[in-house]
Amino acid sequence: MSNTRPSRLKPVRLDPLDSIGLVSKGDIGLLDPKIQESFFSAIRSRCTQHLSSVKSPENSGEALAAAISQLSLQQDNSGYGVANAPLASPLSFEPRGTSSKDRDLSAILLSMRKLRESLVSTSRNDAFALQVYSFIVRTTILFAHPESYHPALLHLLRRLHPQNPLSKKEETEFVIYHVLDLACRQDNLAEAFWVRNYYKLSNRHIDLLLKALSSGNWVMFWKVKGRMDGYSAKLAEWAEDGMRKNAIECLGRSYMSLKKDSLENFVKRSWRELKEKNGVTWASDGDAVIIKQMKRR
Repeated sequence: MSNTRPSRLKPVRLDPLDSIGLVSKGDIGLLDPKIQESFFSAIRSRCTQHLSSVKSPENSGEALAAAISQLSLQQDNSGYGVANAPLASPLSFEPRGTSSKDRDLSAILLSMRKLRESLVSTSRNDAFALQVYSFIVRTTILFAHPESYHPALLHLLRRLHPQNPLSKKEETEFVIYHVLDLACRQDNLAEAFWVRNYYKLSNRHIDLLLKALSSGNWVMFWKVKGRMDGYSAKLAEWAEDGMRKNAIECLGRSYMSLKKDSLENFVKRSWRELKEKNGVTWASDGDAVIIKQMKRR
């Protein structure tokens, strides 16, 4: 008769995303191609869970941005073809908040970095590598996390694409993201125009958006942004505050007063937000906004 007692300790549930470390830190677990593939499946599964928990029909974009902003800096399981989706210094992924969503997002971003490091270390440039980088770029664009999507995008276009070409449609998609990131987030219009010409990109929305940014045309910017797909519109959001600020300054130079609802509709922001976020010092008089006081003689 055995004297062994059953353990009263609960078995440890190990997170598959935490079970392997960074290649740059000496962990070699992800150098095995099969483990890379299973690890990628785990990342995609976790991303799906996280997005479903964060996104809401009413406020999906802002909820995603809010979730990612609390971090300090830092589809398809069959085959490896790149699926078409609808629609800087060492990074620290420690969340400032302590909620489970913050920790989950931190784990996802760090796991994407682990996988990218392993693919670079094994010089993998096959269809699976294209799928991984495409997924990371698209997903982290939605997370508004350039520290993840920017290096992945450059590696995809500069290293993987020349060795294992993307389809023309896919190349156009990622060149568009590159141009938008340069123009809207980095505020580097000269480089954005150069990249557009280098890849011979022909896209009316991109042409109009670059024209709007160059001329400070808020109306054109807003109209073009509204016609873009979700990923492109998310990248264009980086330029939104600067373009709005310029529009507000133009109104201040051109008008004595405006109806409040007309102002809010034009700048796409409520009167309260204009006061709190944009520092507008104009006076409010009922339904009117007094921009300039008439000088008495």
